[in-house]
Amino acid sequence: MEGLFLGLYNLAYPVGAAAFSPYVAYKLASAYKYRAGLKQKLSLELPPLVEGKKKVWFHAVSVGETQAVTPLIEEFKKAFPDVAVYFSTTTYTGMEVARKRLSDVADVLFYFPLDFYPVVLRVLNRVSPSAVAIVETEIWPTFSYMCAARGISLFMINGRISDTSFEGYLRVAPVMKMVLKNYERLFARSPLDGARLVSLGAPQDKVEVTGNIKFFSVYRRASQIDPEVWREQLGLPRRIPLWVCGSTHQGEEEAILDAYRALRAKGMNLKLCIAPRHPERFSEVAGLLESSGLLWGKRSEGGKLSEVDVLLLDTVGELLGVYSLAHVAFVGGSLVNVGGHNPLEPLAFGKPVVIGRYYGNFADIMEEMGRYILVVDTPEELAGAVEKILSGTYSFDQLELEEKFRGSEKGVLRILETLGEACDRA
Repeated sequence: MEGLFLGLYNLAYPVGAAAFSPYVAYKLASAYKYRAGLKQKLSLELPPLVEGKKKVWFHAVSVGETQAVTPLIEEFKKAFPDVAVYFSTTTYTGMEVARKRLSDVADVLFYFPLDFYPVVLRVLNRVSPSAVAIVETEIWPTFSYMCAARGISLFMINGRISDTSFEGYLRVAPVMKMVLKNYERLFARSPLDGARLVSLGAPQDKVEVTGNIKFFSVYRRASQIDPEVWREQLGLPRRIPLWVCGSTHQGEEEAILDAYRALRAKGMNLKLCIAPRHPERFSEVAGLLESSGLLWGKRSEGGKLSEVDVLLLDTVGELLGVYSLAHVAFVGGSLVNVGGHNPLEPLAFGKPVVIGRYYGNFADIMEEMGRYILVVDTPEELAGAVEKILSGTYSFDQLELEEKFRGSEKGVLRILETLGEACDRA
């Protein structure tokens, strides 16, 4: 059955290429991103050869997965400096991120091959990895079969199956079962993801829940921050709550200030810190604060919250530390249609978070963490959410939240241990 399926599946490549050649040619000619890495994808250009070392091949399809796995790869290289790291991605944007963040860590960066037998054969012969770790749920029947046939340990890390994907995979459950059995271990992001992998045919004893690796990097950085140091630096009085608005965009500062005035008008003694996302907007937001009628100061000029009501964080690289002091955080790029920014940073400190409805860039995080986050749409709703949090009428399970972040660190260490064992066996 498996042989017949793989034969038909591989036959579909040349047949499909012939049938859709005009469309394929048009797409390749229309933009560079479609033809980026084409020679590597077709195995006409093979990855550089690293000799004399065992090799682990990490694969992440695009930008989000590349960003998520980068901290894990960095930890792997620290733990196993004598193992060569090959890293592949599928998209042009994924490769751009890899070049920025992994050039000093990975030994080789390249594009993932087309899942066609002759192509996969040539690339596997060149790389000859001890283990392959694929981020999230990418289904490559030929690649997974050939790894298993050659005794190459194949792992899924941060395995995730959304509601929509699950419905689609159920329609091809026999194919999923054939592919999933080729994995040595499937590290799932959550118990639900793990259960879905099992229901699709993954052997129960191969599935292990290790948490979301996207939490790992934030948790590591947050655990190195001392809130008391930041309290002293910012001059925040202990009895006065702080509202931190991070990564804000044009149009959001006005809404924040409207909400802040409304809260002050109700008699709330509250400090506010605004951190624009882009440094080139610092002067623009300073002008807005100057005309606001509020007492404000600049962090770059030594402004202290003991002396002002609103602090403009016009510095780079300090927002995570400031989040450690927040009583409530708003994460910007979400009241305006930008797509949102990472809500995990304040959540890593156990801080309640408010965001706008435009959070599409972090929809997967919202899917998992939505119960710790309030979503608003207007300045009035923003003020209401902040008031609800500060008055104590909104709360969540702090221990449960903390365990998610601690669990991500344990999960990453477990993945590293397993990859190391695979290298030892090879």
